[in-house]
Parts: sequence; C-alpha cells; structure tokens
Amino acid sequence: MEPTDSSTDPRTVLRYQISQTLNNIANFDNVGLHVSTELFGQLFERYLDDLVTFAAHGKRKTINMQDLLVLLRHNDYLREHFASKIVVKPKKSRAKKSVSNKKNDK
Repeated sequence: MEPTDSSTDPRTVLRYQISQTLNNIANFDNVGLHVSTELFGQLFERYLDDLVTFAAHGKRKTINMQDLLVLLRHNDYLREHFASKIVVKPKKSRAKKSVSNKKNDK
C-alpha cells in the first residue's frame, strides 16, 4: 500500500515511511508494526506541529534551528539525548510577577 499519488496526504506518506523504516530495522508482526507505526507517527506529528507553531509564533513560515532548539528545550527526553551534540539551555521557569501597590510606592 505505497502512497504514490502526489496529492497523497503528507501524514499518510509519513506513516508509510515510518512503517517501512521500522520493518527494515526489526521484525514485527502485523499488529506490532501497526501499533508501532501509529505510536511513532503520532509522536512525529506532535513534534512537527510544535515546530510549525514555534515558527508561526516567530511570524515565519519556515522552521529554523531556533525552533528546533525550542522543541529540544521543551522536551526532557530530546534535551537529554542531544545534550552532548547541541548546547540547549534549560527551559526557564516562569516566576509570577508581583503586582506592586501604587499607594505603597509613594
């Protein structure tokens, strides 16, 4: 079931490629291959959606290295895996801003 039509949904093509890659790496039964393909497909789609969102937040349509660094910073597993290859600053914790009372400031 190879997606050959150029109008095929990119997510379908991604799932097909994931399935082929998994099958080349290890021997899966049909159920294991299907479940693994869905698992990795959902994971990749989530990462891709995050990257698109980060680029859009930067008012860009092109994903750049900064977006990848933000993805790494927001994902503990990826950050640990790439720590020796890329310097990734840890995610900043957001401290609540204190609201000062103007009467006390005078």
